[in-house]
Amino acid sequence: MVLYNQQIQTSPTGGKKENMGQFYETTCGYDGMTVDELDRVALEKGGVLGGIGYGYATLGNIEPKGDWSAQWVNRQGMGNHGTLVLVPLSPRTRALRRRGIIQKWMEAGLTKEQAEKLYHLRVSYKFELVKTLVEVLTDEGQRRAYLAHPGNFGPGSGRREWCERWDVVLTTKLSAPREVALVEMVKALTR
Repeated sequence: MVLYNQQIQTSPTGGKKENMGQFYETTCGYDGMTVDELDRVALEKGGVLGGIGYGYATLGNIEPKGDWSAQWVNRQGMGNHGTLVLVPLSPRTRALRRRGIIQKWMEAGLTKEQAEKLYHLRVSYKFELVKTLVEVLTDEGQRRAYLAHPGNFGPGSGRREWCERWDVVLTTKLSAPREVALVEMVKALTR
């Protein structure tokens, strides 16, 4: 862990200095873990090491370790926000991470078949939307609504009419790209 200089701020009332905290570089424990411990994170946490959110931490430097590396995702364009996830570098570690992710999704409520389909589906936001996906798949009204979704948002797409028809049933409001991603997931998992 690398510490940076403390930030000191002068108070507007006259020269009193307050400690604003310390910035520190974090790897969410990655740099101190063995390969066996990283394997366990892949299986038990789906490869998620941890995250930071707009605090006094900054993104740490990641060096490959054995069959693993790690990458910051969901950074929001910031140097002090994101989630650190394991990146497999071999067939063995890819299989471990896949097993861990599928297990996490099954714990969230998907069947093994659904979790495996979702793992191979090329769609954005699947990690973020898995809980919402489970809610939609287990609620007949919401599932029918998303199956009837026009699939896009352009003028004349029919989305406005879709919203008017199904608004009573829908319990979650999503951004446009997330809604389209959820539609893709629902359609793929109900075939």
